[in-house]
Amino acid sequence: MAATCPACSAVIAVDDLNIAEGVGLCRACGKVYKLSELAHDPEVAKAELELREGKVPSGCRVDDNEPGVIRVRVSARSIPTAIFFTIFATFWNSIVTVFLVIGFTSIFSSPPPAEPSANSTNGAQVTPESINSTSEAGAAPPAAQSADSRRSSGKPSGGGNITGPLTGGGILLFMIPFVLVGIGTACVAIVSWAGEVRVTIGDRTDHDSATVFLGLKNLGWKRRFKPSAVKSVTIGDSGVSVNNRQQPGIILQADKTIKFGSMIADDRRRWMAATLRVLLLPTGGQQVKT
Repeated sequence: MAATCPACSAVIAVDDLNIAEGVGLCRACGKVYKLSELAHDPEVAKAELELREGKVPSGCRVDDNEPGVIRVRVSARSIPTAIFFTIFATFWNSIVTVFLVIGFTSIFSSPPPAEPSANSTNGAQVTPESINSTSEAGAAPPAAQSADSRRSSGKPSGGGNITGPLTGGGILLFMIPFVLVGIGTACVAIVSWAGEVRVTIGDRTDHDSATVFLGLKNLGWKRRFKPSAVKSVTIGDSGVSVNNRQQPGIILQADKTIKFGSMIADDRRRWMAATLRVLLLPTGGQQVKT
């Protein structure tokens, strides 16, 4: 299959691809590239051409106003996704909150078991006079009455509820995965309203340093990589599945493989991948110097 030259966008024929040596020759400009630099999605190549023509989707920009630092920023805002996950997270977390309240209430509001007294049963004072009086009247002594009442009601002796804390703790343990799902959906809703995907290349102290960030402001998911080690920037399976369908994402291969961008719109994802290719794999395969 033919490839596209990153420098002049000319088509590199199959005959000019040397599989054994792992290189390809662009006869239009005479430059040689590694095959890993040429193996990218055709849609990314198209977006790269549009990028060179100055076509930028809404919500995308490149910030280079800080010396030695370039930031590629793409908005992760998606109104339909944000509305769906906001409703889902609100409904889900409301139900989870009810069970959490039940669990904590069972733990902290259960009265301690009552200490039985040698001369009292359920608050009734047992004295010789009371035993004689109840015996003469043909009634059972208070202790016997109390035992009979406990047997009939099914309550354990001692008067205390010893199962409350255990039941509450079991509820809380059972609810842990449901709490995590609630937190996850809430985070997706927040990012869908106001989050962004940001790739920062270089910093004030180390020019060969870069980060991929997903989140809101400075709170979110972050991964580091070395720009000088970047081998390819492509679009493929992100590893995120929705309804048993793999979502596309940007795959950046450097000193580590980083997959990101599954939450952003398709045109924004293609633009970001094309921009990163231009910045990290420019003409001749030399990485950008910030």
